[in-house]
Amino acid sequence: MLARLLFFFVVTASVLFSVSVRAGDDELTSWEKAYLELEKVSRDNAGSEDRTHLISASYAKLFKSVASTDLAKVTSRDLHAMFMAAASVDFYETTDAHLSDLRRVIAALEDRHDASAGEVEKFYAALFQGRKFDEMATFYARHQDAGLAKPIAYRGAPVGDVRHAVLKVDPIGNEVSGSQVDLDKGARILVVAHPLCHFTQNATATIESDATLAKAFGSASIWVAPADRGVDLAPFQDWNKKHVGTPMTIAYAADDWPEVRIWQTPTFIFLKDGKVTGEVIGWPKEGNSEALRREMLKLGLLQAH
Repeated sequence: MLARLLFFFVVTASVLFSVSVRAGDDELTSWEKAYLELEKVSRDNAGSEDRTHLISASYAKLFKSVASTDLAKVTSRDLHAMFMAAASVDFYETTDAHLSDLRRVIAALEDRHDASAGEVEKFYAALFQGRKFDEMATFYARHQDAGLAKPIAYRGAPVGDVRHAVLKVDPIGNEVSGSQVDLDKGARILVVAHPLCHFTQNATATIESDATLAKAFGSASIWVAPADRGVDLAPFQDWNKKHVGTPMTIAYAADDWPEVRIWQTPTFIFLKDGKVTGEVIGWPKEGNSEALRREMLKLGLLQAH
């Protein structure tokens, strides 16, 4: 899923730059070059555990002046490049500073009526990823004709500073509530998954078709989706109706989950009293059920025959 979003950023950049060339300006600006350098760091480190850190460090180096730049004096071309860079880094590492850059740039683009529909949608989604629910509602109210999904309402007590915090999706309404997952007691399986990931779907079909696996997962597993920008709750509602024994929540923030090295779906992380004992990543064509069984045997979730 990360790869698909990165592809979108790359395509958007290509379109932007090709328009510039057609307009007779075949020279990239310094901000556009900086964005391409940031994108290269992301592409070159795909699949690496250090990818997020490297992207964030590169952004801090290349775009550190965004926060202090008078954006009214910046060309629209450069504002678009700034926006793509801030949107990219904020996707991988959602911080108040990254979101602040994104907020300033989209405001500057809107002031000159030059924000694209895609940029408006991306900023709106970034507000959800940053858990800015009130600001999301305000932004939606100002963009009634933008075709945005309805804002997601948050109910209950805040959980932003809680370890292993998740968002539980309401089964009917467009709202979520905060909760905390307990991984510190007994044998647990933390499943990083997403309802729209076909690898997740394939893994689930295999698990549910095996009575032994299904029973163990039903009692010991916790299914958590990455803290991405998906603002449509319907896939989660549909999943939870179909998979009552393994409902899926959404991670409140990636930093709340130190056990997760990389948010690839599906990933199965096995824990005993809070300590990681094993990990199974991905679901190839031939499946990974034997790898799951080996790790579950270690935890005593299955009995050796």
